[in-house]
Amino acid sequence: MHPSTPTDRVFFFHHRWVRAVLVLAALLVALVAYCYARLRSDEHRLAEVVAAIRARGEPLLWRDFAGQPLPPERNAATFHRQALDVLGRAFCLDRPAARPDPNSDRLRGLFVLLRDDPVLHPPLRTARAADIREALSLCRQIAPLCRRARQCERAEWVLAPSGPAATIDPPGVSRVPELATLLCLEAVAALEAGREAEAVELLRDAMAVGRSIGSVPSLTCFQASVYARRSVWSALEQLAPRLRAVGAGGDARPAATGLIDDLLADAPFARAMMGRRACVYDLAERIRLGRLPLSALRARPGGVAPAMRGFHLAQVVPALYVGDEIELLARMDRHVRAAAAGSFPEAQRRRREPLAPAGSRAPGPLAVFLMPRYAGLYEEHFRDRAMCRMAAIRLAMRLCELDRGLRPARLAELVPAYLPAVPADPFADDARPIGCAPGAATPVLYSVYEDGTDDGGRYGTEGGYVLLRLSADLVFFLNGDRPDGD
Repeated sequence: MHPSTPTDRVFFFHHRWVRAVLVLAALLVALVAYCYARLRSDEHRLAEVVAAIRARGEPLLWRDFAGQPLPPERNAATFHRQALDVLGRAFCLDRPAARPDPNSDRLRGLFVLLRDDPVLHPPLRTARAADIREALSLCRQIAPLCRRARQCERAEWVLAPSGPAATIDPPGVSRVPELATLLCLEAVAALEAGREAEAVELLRDAMAVGRSIGSVPSLTCFQASVYARRSVWSALEQLAPRLRAVGAGGDARPAATGLIDDLLADAPFARAMMGRRACVYDLAERIRLGRLPLSALRARPGGVAPAMRGFHLAQVVPALYVGDEIELLARMDRHVRAAAAGSFPEAQRRRREPLAPAGSRAPGPLAVFLMPRYAGLYEEHFRDRAMCRMAAIRLAMRLCELDRGLRPARLAELVPAYLPAVPADPFADDARPIGCAPGAATPVLYSVYEDGTDDGGRYGTEGGYVLLRLSADLVFFLNGDRPDGD
């Protein structure tokens, strides 16, 4: 029945308005209570995720990676820093000219030459012989520094990261691949001069450079160490067939045995991924605790993702990003487990594992912005492992060949005198050993590579170069006759 008098109508509308306000207030209280309960639940789950990482004994904060302090004279990083500084000064990398300087430009051009992997192969070494001689003459101080570094017990790069999403990459890390290439070029020159023991020692120095920079828990440093090792196996592919003094009693034998051990040593990929997890956790914590406004991220390289440029409630209440932080940690945990896998197929399976319930919700804007995407790194890591193992096998075959007078027909003949075991193929899912095709027109060692199929060492070329995208298998040329193109 509708109200009939003005007074009744006012009371009716007033009563309806009051009811609406009460309903809205109740809904708001319920929403606030739900958000508070969800926030407390998320904070509890975040504490569980952090506790689980701690329980595994894994580092989570920057300070967790700090090693025991070393005196400078016993720290390999001290001498590698000096070598990188010498490299920068020699090629005028540390003092950009205020005006065009033809000599500085020429020296920087020589440095760029060192970035080319084919520089270690005969055609380019012949074509650029004068430039390579000049590059080597500029850096005569580098080899003694790297030799001194290898005599140290370990490397401890003393770093003090600070600020949001701080990098822990040491200065000069981008020059590590060129430093390793320079040492490998020195090794080529030493072999050509008949100093075989010195050539192998220089290759060990280059491996030590990669091992030293790889001790920094950073994906950038890990990639630099991969590039350093690439220079070594690329040089060894050329030099192994020409080594003469590595047979029984040869003066290069101890160095060759040590180089085999260096090549078979594991690479710290999982540690580098833990360092990346620390970086992500540090940044997410700063944002969640309100210590870092999202606007500050706009000043960083690449700015912020479009999804982060708009308004979000968590910009007012940063603690609401705790769900994103759980998601990020869960995904980084999965990457750490994948990086520790012994083979490429196993790493791929671990990367596809479902996330733990604590991190299984749809990612928020912060998680989208910081979401790790490292698919290419896994292929790069396991390709490095495969090539280093094949280089170690090739050197062991050379030792056996010089001792017995002929190349072994089967890799099993190298065990245990030259290898502790035939290394497994890191791209195979069944732990099969590295393949060998000694009777092919071009003899090779090979890995089954990404498709996991044994194609007998088949590879593809284009323009005279071996190209991975055209190759069924990953190959190492036993006679050092890798196609070099024009």
